[in-house]
Amino acid sequence: MADSFTYFRGYVPSDVAAGIALMAMEQKAEHSVEDPLHKDLHSPLDFHSTSVCAQYNRVVYYVRYATAAYGWKIDYHNNALRGIATSLGRMCGVGKKKGETVLKARGDPLGWNLDNLKRLTRVTDTDIVFVSFASEVFCPAFYVVVDHSQKTVVVVIRGTFSIKDALTDLSAQPSLLAISE
Repeated sequence: MADSFTYFRGYVPSDVAAGIALMAMEQKAEHSVEDPLHKDLHSPLDFHSTSVCAQYNRVVYYVRYATAAYGWKIDYHNNALRGIATSLGRMCGVGKKKGETVLKARGDPLGWNLDNLKRLTRVTDTDIVFVSFASEVFCPAFYVVVDHSQKTVVVVIRGTFSIKDALTDLSAQPSLLAISE
């Protein structure tokens, strides 16, 4: 390991370790409990409160949208047998009607990610505003759909799923988003 530090001339491994420790301390100070982005992270939820229960139920409702952003691969993660069966069915054209218009999405040549999105979120082609499963550095996969039951427009940005996503994550900075209700 010491050989890998020869690139940094004039520094020894203990200098690098001290620098990493100082960076960790600085980051911890920046993200203290007083930080509005991180307040109340250490207190348990009060499920006797109706507002907390309502907020929790909204989170549970929208988790399916977040899950759908990962496309068909989530089928294999959640249930390998169903994922394989679904993939084989899609290859054979099961579930597609003859002459059916097919919505296309970037990064999804076979339409499997889009099929999975529609299955998990229960949206139709007309509810989908924009979708891109192609992931680039600083441009992760995302989609925008209309949820008529909640009367909302849902914008979903996929989390880390590839090396390109990890590079984007490493350069990300938190910021507050002011939303007026």
